[in-house]
Amino acid sequence: MRRILAGVILLILYGSLYPWHFVSSPEKGILVWPHTLDRGDVLVNVLLYIPLGACAYLAFPKLRRMRFVVPVTLALSLSLSVEMTQAFEPVRSSQLSDVIANIAGGAIGMVLAAFVPLPLTAESFLLVSWVAHLLFFGSSWWPIELAGWLVVASAVMPSRSMRWRWPVAVACYAAILLHGLAPFRFVPTASHFNWLPFEAFILSQWESMIPILMAKLFWYSAAVWVLWRVGCSWMAAGVSAACFLGAIELAQRHIPPHVSEITDPLIALLLAAAFASLLSKTRAAEVRT
Repeated sequence: MRRILAGVILLILYGSLYPWHFVSSPEKGILVWPHTLDRGDVLVNVLLYIPLGACAYLAFPKLRRMRFVVPVTLALSLSLSVEMTQAFEPVRSSQLSDVIANIAGGAIGMVLAAFVPLPLTAESFLLVSWVAHLLFFGSSWWPIELAGWLVVASAVMPSRSMRWRWPVAVACYAAILLHGLAPFRFVPTASHFNWLPFEAFILSQWESMIPILMAKLFWYSAAVWVLWRVGCSWMAAGVSAACFLGAIELAQRHIPPHVSEITDPLIALLLAAAFASLLSKTRAAEVRT
């Protein structure tokens, strides 16, 4: 869990300090209070630190009561460091409201990890990401939704659905392919392939960013999980899913208005690494029998 926590911190630093163009002195002040609060910006800052709070609580089980102090302290320290550094980026603003929202997100993550009885497994992540996907993204084309329900049912009833693991895997990858290649209107001229991870998310408006991110977390975790379920190791499942998504990204260079970038394959690899660290050998043997 501490490795996952370190990864969450690195991702927050990566996204929060983009585009990494610093000046020698602050131009807009440090930790100023905005004239008007942007509800979307507040929501993004809260959601961004929920995984940090949850991971910080779960990473230190021996601290007992101090486990409730570590997530909030870490969220405060990281947020203050980021906001003060953002004062030296011309395109960023250092706001006290962001610090408060980040602390709230860390506290929410801590409470969820402490009081919501969910096991630390890939299956539980699938269920949570599926619920979040439905809440933020809504319904899509019915064959894709059906494949999603098949994956969720297979995760909920692992012992009873082993005979369906190959059909579920095929349905999952077919749904990802259909979604990735829609609307199936190819043009001869290829667009630019972006090698900078997560740039499209960072530059997008929160209204479009959050639903797309929730959908990607579910489908790419499903892509990794179904391959592990048929017998692949987590590393092999992550690499295979990343290669499949990379091929879709290359095809999307000819399908406007898709943005072709390295982000999706990287998400699959990160999810596979997280699942590998979460799932013990005992749990793996239990699920596969």
